[in-house]
Amino acid sequence: MLKKQFFIFFILVLNVFSEEYEFTGTHLMGDYLECSNSALTDLKKLEKIMIEACIEAKATVLQQSTYIFPPDGFSMIILLQESHASIHTYPEYNSCFVDFFTCGTSCDAKKFDEILKNYLKPKRIREKIFIREDTIKEAVKQKASISKNFVSKTYSKIKIVSK
Repeated sequence: MLKKQFFIFFILVLNVFSEEYEFTGTHLMGDYLECSNSALTDLKKLEKIMIEACIEAKATVLQQSTYIFPPDGFSMIILLQESHASIHTYPEYNSCFVDFFTCGTSCDAKKFDEILKNYLKPKRIREKIFIREDTIKEAVKQKASISKNFVSKTYSKIKIVSK
C-alpha cells in the first residue's frame, strides 16, 4: 500500500515539474498614481497583499525580496515559478510602479491588478497588458490620455499640439 502511494505521489510530482510552457507570456505594467499613502508605506501589509495577489492570480510564489529606500520607499520583487511580480514605491508622490509577468497562459494578470488596486486605492492609473510571444502585442487596446499642457520633471513647459 505504501509503495503504491509513493508511486502515485512520484507521478504527480513528476507531472508538476515536467510541465512545458508555450513560448508565450502575459505582462502587466502599471503606474498607480495618487495612492493611499498609509497603504503605500505599510511594508508588512503590502508584502502580504502582493503575495495574496500572486496566489489569487494562480501564480506560484517561490521567494520574495525587498530593498528599503529610506525613509519610506521600497522595491519588492516576488519570484514566481511562472516569472515575477514587482512593486517600486514612491511615497513622496503617493505613487508606485507595478509589474506582473507570467510565462504560459495559466495566470490571471487582471486578478493581480484588481487586488492591488483595491488595496492601494489609486485615483489615477496608467497601465497596459501585453501578450509576449514571437512578437509583443497589447492584450486590449487602450487609448492613452495626455494632458494638453504638460510640465516635465525639469519644469520646462511643453505644449502638446494635436493635428
